[in-house]
Amino acid sequence: MKTQTRIILALSLIALAAVILLTGIARPGQSRYSRIGNDDSLHVEFHPLNTVLSESYPLSQGDAVEITVNCDAGALHVCVGLPGETPLCESDGTICDAFTVNIPADGDYLLEVSGKRAVGSVDFQIRRAEGSAS
Repeated sequence: MKTQTRIILALSLIALAAVILLTGIARPGQSRYSRIGNDDSLHVEFHPLNTVLSESYPLSQGDAVEITVNCDAGALHVCVGLPGETPLCESDGTICDAFTVNIPADGDYLLEVSGKRAVGSVDFQIRRAEGSAS
């Protein structure tokens, strides 16, 4: 009798674990995203985003970063700045937004996107200053 009860309990636990894994309940913070970038642009599309994504870009004084935020759901945060310093800009991208950040000094800037159940996309387009070495 004890063996039969243990077998039924083990099978029940296995079935429950399979249901949880197949429905995604075991990983509610999972992120699905794609990012495409080159020297002058970064495009991030997510469905959903539940993490922090950042890319470092060498920028020069006078460069500009044009940012377009499309957030269809969830909470999204976009940031541009030098590591360890106060960001040049931060955006709460819960609504669609487009803005430009002017770069005040040379450096390796982080373009950062973070989200919590965020669905949408963010585009960063770098406009190099005339004569920029980057």
